[in-house]
Amino acid sequence: LNKKTKHRDIDIVIDTLSSESILLIKKYDGKKNNFGGYKINIDGIIIDLWAIEDTWAIKKMNYINFDLFSILPSTSFFNSTAIIYSLREQQLTFKNKFLQFIDDNILDILFEDNPLPELCIVKSYQYYCQKINLSDKLKKYIIRMFPHVCHRFDNVQKRHYGEIIYTIEELKCYYEKIKAEIVNDKNIPTMKFQAEQFLLFNYC
Repeated sequence: LNKKTKHRDIDIVIDTLSSESILLIKKYDGKKNNFGGYKINIDGIIIDLWAIEDTWAIKKMNYINFDLFSILPSTSFFNSTAIIYSLREQQLTFKNKFLQFIDDNILDILFEDNPLPELCIVKSYQYYCQKINLSDKLKKYIIRMFPHVCHRFDNVQKRHYGEIIYTIEELKCYYEKIKAEIVNDKNIPTMKFQAEQFLLFNYC
């Protein structure tokens, strides 16, 4: 999206954690994360390493006897990241929703179930700041989830980025803008807005 944007890390998914993999993780002082993967720092490059059966969505979906690598792009929260590159096959695998994102410039939800909705909202704001449009489905998700997770925005940014990039005040303004864009949508009851606004300003 922006060539000046620094990549935060590289995500690598492997078939299984072999003894060689474990030795490599130990060599680079890899640390296990909360979701079963490992974070490794190699010459300043952060690598998140996962055995495919330990990725959160695959465990959640409980797939058995499937080609998990072909399924993996479908487990992305955003359509913008529904793509992987196979080092073995030297080819890309992606979903049509990824191509729609490229063509239409609209960020959408692909796989909604996610253990960190607060991070998904923060990431959506990153796209929003780069003039990426948001789908109605994503806007409704933000409106629904924001009041319940806004008190976790600082912590999730510290864990994910190592610093707070966006203040709660900035994210509140984002929430209000999104809400204003679809406030006339018949599918979102006015009473729900009122309840969420009460939660927002009491828990943030």
